[in-house]
Amino acid sequence: MGMGGSTPSILSILSHVIKPYKCKHMKDQIKNFHALSVKYVPWTETTGHRISINSLRWRTKVIIPMTGENHVDDAILYLTLKGYAITGQAEASGKGTILFTDNFNPLLK
Repeated sequence: MGMGGSTPSILSILSHVIKPYKCKHMKDQIKNFHALSVKYVPWTETTGHRISINSLRWRTKVIIPMTGENHVDDAILYLTLKGYAITGQAEASGKGTILFTDNFNPLLK
């Protein structure tokens, strides 16, 4: 802040940047993704190691057998073969690995 003048607020600066987009909400400028939670399921006396893939949008789940050394790699391979192009990932406490895709179809076995 200078003497006798004032510094413009961040909102007034942003309003000049956002106005050209003519959108009501900033969220309209962000691409939507379908989030899929991937978790390792340990073996039991009756089943081997498995992977749980949960759609956080549709609240549907598939459980697939684990075939490789890494459950996330196995999930990505499975989803890719089912037509889901994986565009990103994130870690979420309690949710496992979150994979992102722009395919919004419900999970099917």
